[in-house]
Amino acid sequence: MEFTDKPKEIIANINRKPQELKINKTYFYEMPNGRIEAVEAREAWELYKKGYKQYGVSDGSKYALAIRESNEIFKLQGIEMAQERLRKGYEEEMEVAKGNYEVPPKNDVFGNGSAEFSQMISKFK
Repeated sequence: MEFTDKPKEIIANINRKPQELKINKTYFYEMPNGRIEAVEAREAWELYKKGYKQYGVSDGSKYALAIRESNEIFKLQGIEMAQERLRKGYEEEMEVAKGNYEVPPKNDVFGNGSAEFSQMISKFK
């Protein structure tokens, strides 16, 4: 085995995984350190149960648009400009979410029939 001090070349690629490019509802919660974090429904439910303060909820469309635009920017202008577009998209998503409060879906029940079970339980509350 050879060890060298030569740095490896960094190769940047565009993410094309469909599950990561899917538009999801995004929940924003304020953490104890004051930072606002974007989370998906399952994690949002856990934060909701623990009593964290919700900043807002958005549909995820602004950030999805930023992802598509950053792919084009990456091809034409490079990774730094693409990253800047993603940061701006995150901030746009937070602005849309601000003040839109919504209880996240209850994710304590898993498996086949969990949606039907959750609906049945909610009738008795």
